[in-house]
Amino acid sequence: MTPIFGPEQYVRTARAPQTFTDTFSRCGNQPAQIVVTNGDANGARRVSSAWVSLNGSQIIGPNELNQRVDRIVKPVVLGDLNQLTVTLASASQSFLTIEIDVLASAANLSLGGSGASLLDSGALATASSIENTGTAAAQNLQLTEIALPGGTLTAPPSLPFTVGTVPADAAVALDANFTGTFTPGATYPLTLSGTYAVGSATYCVALQADLSIPHAAPGSADTSTVTVPAHSISGDPFPTPPIGHPQSPRRTMSSE
Repeated sequence: MTPIFGPEQYVRTARAPQTFTDTFSRCGNQPAQIVVTNGDANGARRVSSAWVSLNGSQIIGPNELNQRVDRIVKPVVLGDLNQLTVTLASASQSFLTIEIDVLASAANLSLGGSGASLLDSGALATASSIENTGTAAAQNLQLTEIALPGGTLTAPPSLPFTVGTVPADAAVALDANFTGTFTPGATYPLTLSGTYAVGSATYCVALQADLSIPHAAPGSADTSTVTVPAHSISGDPFPTPPIGHPQSPRRTMSSE
């Protein structure tokens, strides 16, 4: 499991019951759990009465916490945007530590091998590889964002863009073209965002790699026309044709 919220500590400091509210987002539909740790590891400052609710539904009630309970773990159902509410009604300075975890993906994606070619001052072609160093294939990878500061995406022509499956311990190529103003020699962050599946679980992914902008490729500048005045050359042919050629200089030999 991997945390998407917390660990967050809630401490009672007032005489009256105190209520705390936090919100957090989750992208995907992977299984999730709430982990509630009661007080210190040595058993001090534990809560004896509290309510913990998620999206309006009570997850933990006051009869589930006492001085002998150090930890509670329960499965929870999350939405895209979630609200956690904690009410403490125990001794002053007692506290709960709460964390929300989701099932970690067996696929591990990263963005590597990024290169670029500046076709002219306003057109940039990029080539990258999406690498999977995990133990499971990332299925149905769809990109909802392909972004470069100062650039407008021209290829792929529309989003979301379906990359497909990235096998475990393998990589797939991604070509993306942009128009805009790019400074040769500068570095820009290339950002990809989207979703993929491992089995029945859907995961969100955000990848980034630095892209160095090269100087424009030879011959990529705008073409122009140059007019060269006509010239004539007089004299013997150049280079001098071999002897015997019709245009070779005549040689006269005399003997006495």
